Amino acid sequence: MLLQIQQTLRQFPPFKRVVVGVSGGADSVALALALKELKHEVIVAHLNHGLRGAEGDADAKFVKALAQKLRAPCVMETADIPRQGNLENNA
Repeated sequence: MLLQIQQTLRQFPPFKRVVVGVSGGADSVALALALKELKHEVIVAHLNHGLRGAEGDADAKFVKALAQKLRAPCVMETADIPRQGNLENNA
């Protein structure tokens, strides 16, 4: 997997620092871990949309703990998404 990520990253100009949106799901967690393994300075970003109650709060807590484990800065925000109309468009 690391080799595939390295090959993909070659499509971009060289960089050292990267902001990774981490939801708490397997894909974004794996990407953050892989970038750290590849010696990039990772900044973890998480947005709790406030739509899943306790589950979303648990994801935010997990992401914060992951950032601490990675010794990475962590930017976390909570959004107040209007529930009227098209929820996906509002989010």
